Amino acid sequence: GWSSFSSACTHLHKSQNVIQYFLQNSEELYIDLNEVDEGGDTGFLSACASGNVETVKTLVNMSEEKGILLNTKNDQWDYVIALIFSKKNERTI
Repeated sequence: GWSSFSSACTHLHKSQNVIQYFLQNSEELYIDLNEVDEGGDTGFLSACASGNVETVKTLVNMSEEKGILLNTKNDQWDYVIALIFSKKNERTI
């Protein structure tokens, strides 16, 4: 299944308020920002794959503070860099 955080990173292109809320309250809400879904994607990988530019920027900017892993891969061996530079996600670059 998908975590709420991963789902938000994938589907909420226009609602950064939800992403910010999850990030600001991750400890209190017991949100694992590096949790993987059944395909091995984290919220960050999901945001990259879906071309969610603002979420990608937010997660990169908060990665050190929140311990978000940026150099990850999923079960299909898709690495973040490959997802960002794939043709369908040109706007993420």
